[in-house]
Parts: sequence; structure tokens; C-alpha cells
Amino acid sequence: MGSESFGAMALKSVVPRAKSGANTNVFAGQRKEPTESQLAAILGDRYELWQHLVTDLKDEFAIDTAEWHTSSVKLGWSLRLQSKRRNIVYLGPREGWFLASFILGDRAIASSEKRRSGIACVATHC
Repeated sequence: MGSESFGAMALKSVVPRAKSGANTNVFAGQRKEPTESQLAAILGDRYELWQHLVTDLKDEFAIDTAEWHTSSVKLGWSLRLQSKRRNIVYLGPREGWFLASFILGDRAIASSEKRRSGIACVATHC
């Protein structure tokens, strides 16, 4: 992606295991979607990384929809990025960090495996 330093940081950052609940969506239980100021306050230093990731994905992968989404108020809110009504990534805010869940089909996975050299495999622990 366009911001190589941010991409490398995002892939190589390791969040230490913390007490129970540290992996909880910070907006769980909130009925209304989060505001930008709430998001910035929760993410702290990582807010800039969040913004760069969203901008780069929009520019490079024709993201045409970015909307807050929740399947249950109990589970919390995530930012869903779509291209042509197809889900590409969900960004789930946590306290001081965020989780990026990419939705990849078989062709995208095959393509990424060919280009994987030098990229840390965080999601699959390879």
C-alpha cells in the first residue's frame, strides 16, 4: 500500500496479551455509532495509523463505502469498508489499538501467497 512505513508497522506490531477483556471492542454496549472524536480518544497514537490505512485502502482498492456497522450492540461497532457492495475489511477499535479483519476470497488468497515473501503473517501465524 502507499504508506509502506505504516503498512510495515501495522503488520509487525505485536499487541502483548493483557488481562481479560483487553481484546474487547471498546464501543460494545454503545447504541449509536462512534464519532471521530471518540475514535481518536480511544485509539490515541494509533489513530493516525487508522486514518492512513483507511485512506490507502480507499485509494488503492476502490473502496466506495466506509460505514460503521454492528451486528449487535453487545458486540460493539466496527468500520466496514466495501468495494462495489463487497466487504473488504472490518476495522474494530480496541483501547489503544485496532483489529483489521480482511475478507479474502480464494483468488485473493492465492494471489497474496505468491507475493507473501517479506510480509509477516499475523492472521494465519505462518
